[in-house]
Amino acid sequence: MFMKKQILLLSLCMASSVFGAEKAIDLKVEDKFKSLPPNSIRLYGVIGSELNRSIKGITAKNVDMLVYPFKVRAEMNTWRSEFWGKWFTSLAWAYDYTSTAEIDKILKYATSELIKTQDAQGAIKTVVPDWEFRLMGHPTNFENMTWDVWGRKYVLLGLLAEYERTSDKHVLNSAMRHADYIIERIGDGKKDISDIGMWFGIASSSILEPMALLYQYTGEKRYFDFANYIIENQHKSKFANDVFRKMRDGWVITDVFHKSGDPRFKNYAAGGSKAYETMSCFEGLLEMYRATGNPDYLKASENLAKSVRDTEIVITGSSSIDEKWRRSKLEQHANTENWQETCVTATWIKLCTQLLRLTGNPDYMGDIELAAYNSMIAAQNDDGSWWCHNSPINGTRKAAKAQCKPGDTVWHYRGKISPNEPEFVMNCCVASGPRGLFALPKSAFMTYNNGIVVNLYENSTAVVPVNNTEVLLTISDLAWGSNNTAKITVSPKADIRKLPQSKMRFGVKLYVPQWSKNTKILVNGKEVDSKIEAGKYCDINRAWKKGDVIEVKLDAKVEMLTLPGTTDIFYLKYGPFVLSMDKRFEKNFDKPADIADVNGVVNAKGLIICGNPVIVRDGTSTFFGQGVSSVVAFEVPLKDGSTRRFINYSDAGATWDSNSTFTTMFKRNGNIKYIPVGNLYKGK
Repeated sequence: MFMKKQILLLSLCMASSVFGAEKAIDLKVEDKFKSLPPNSIRLYGVIGSELNRSIKGITAKNVDMLVYPFKVRAEMNTWRSEFWGKWFTSLAWAYDYTSTAEIDKILKYATSELIKTQDAQGAIKTVVPDWEFRLMGHPTNFENMTWDVWGRKYVLLGLLAEYERTSDKHVLNSAMRHADYIIERIGDGKKDISDIGMWFGIASSSILEPMALLYQYTGEKRYFDFANYIIENQHKSKFANDVFRKMRDGWVITDVFHKSGDPRFKNYAAGGSKAYETMSCFEGLLEMYRATGNPDYLKASENLAKSVRDTEIVITGSSSIDEKWRRSKLEQHANTENWQETCVTATWIKLCTQLLRLTGNPDYMGDIELAAYNSMIAAQNDDGSWWCHNSPINGTRKAAKAQCKPGDTVWHYRGKISPNEPEFVMNCCVASGPRGLFALPKSAFMTYNNGIVVNLYENSTAVVPVNNTEVLLTISDLAWGSNNTAKITVSPKADIRKLPQSKMRFGVKLYVPQWSKNTKILVNGKEVDSKIEAGKYCDINRAWKKGDVIEVKLDAKVEMLTLPGTTDIFYLKYGPFVLSMDKRFEKNFDKPADIADVNGVVNAKGLIICGNPVIVRDGTSTFFGQGVSSVVAFEVPLKDGSTRRFINYSDAGATWDSNSTFTTMFKRNGNIKYIPVGNLYKGK
């Protein structure tokens, strides 16, 4: 085992000097926090386990199935065009995390097969000719809805991810030809991008991100001009919502969008307020901020994130009802199963990661942490092969349904099923989920100036570039539920030419989680003098030597909190984990719970749940149930002397059927009266 760890650390050190393709322009704005080079981090805790499962799932996907729609070009208003790019960018980020020969081989094959479908004009597409860049004509003309440009965006993102990884000019040339084909047909005096596709052009306009990246990689002005066209079009087009300017001016996100009077659009398509697509546009706006330094772009993006945090994010860290903005934060007891689309969760984490990089604001790390340990990992199954489409706060998790199959009577696919056609089994959230997961190593450890940022408290190893050399960080001893102290061992590798002594001076920023109100931080057994405040960074600047130890004693306890927007509905939280009562372990999971708390703190007894069938050990008795293990479990006292068993929300409902129905929110007395969706927010 020791030898394996030494080999792993050597591979981390060797890979840490490898960087991707260089940018062709000088960025006007540099990130305040930078992610580590590829293959620099290994996570061994809760998130690490989920990453390992996800790698198995995404490497097992059928590449030929994902490429096939680009070969036959038979789509009308389905969205099979998005799946290759989503899957590919997930796998490219998995390669950043663990650069194996197997993943490299799959990525190169997938790129080669996709480029083979590119025609002489440069197009890589899945649609039939008369549906290409099809105009809606009116925002509620559902019959002309298409995901054409949206899918081309993901093709471009995938190709650019491969170029960033390999610096292969052939791949970049393919991406440029693909982009040029689009630019020749959309723009001022051509087709209006906000009249193409669903959601008032929001989906199509999200191609802003890869266009901005293409400008950064090539310096070609036409990509910069097209990105600017998209931004300005949001203000000029009669079909658009003017989302960028409205967010710059501080609107609440739900008030930005049109409110359709067409009764066909009262549910899924109402008003254009699609959460995932909106955030995707702002990912592109942030890339334009890097390229131009325009402060309005950052302001609009930060205002969006603040509005989402203040009005949309629910207790488990994500948002959306029916995939849309609905002021969800005040409607968490709404009567719907369609909570927290996994695409929304993944994109929220990605957006917050971008903002964390650009600003260094710890609020975004708090957002990432809450989503990661709850709604994000809750949505993946045990082997990483499939995901939930939605994650209910209470209820039953369900597997996402396969989408866009030929012969579907709702969505149109022109063409007959060929006997040689691979079986098509994919879903938007199955493709998106890993993108959120593999964004997490990019924020776990970061650098700033000549210092290190520690954001995620997972048992882990990282090789961090500092002062033209490297520092090995190891986090150990953290065991949620029993030991809340993270032991961080710091081992700098001194540059002998510049630093003959055995010590090396640099700063370490330690993220103090929002839930850890009374954190203690020690270096080599002595408490630090630095300010320690929940939700902020604790800065330690000193000379470090090999084997120095930082201890972060996190104040994790079971707390009873009030559900936002209510006065008599509660939920429990332990550290980063929201807790739930799962039917497998608690027979009274759906009953009121008059919990014995003292000023919101609950004296809960930690349990260990493991095995299959599950064994619950509390030191005095053994309880047998059916299901899977949980990260944490607690026996929670009630005022009448009885107890209830709670486990982490992310492991509740793990059977994806009624055998593990769960409850997260509860009342002390009486049952929760669930409200209709939209009961509290009617919109402007």
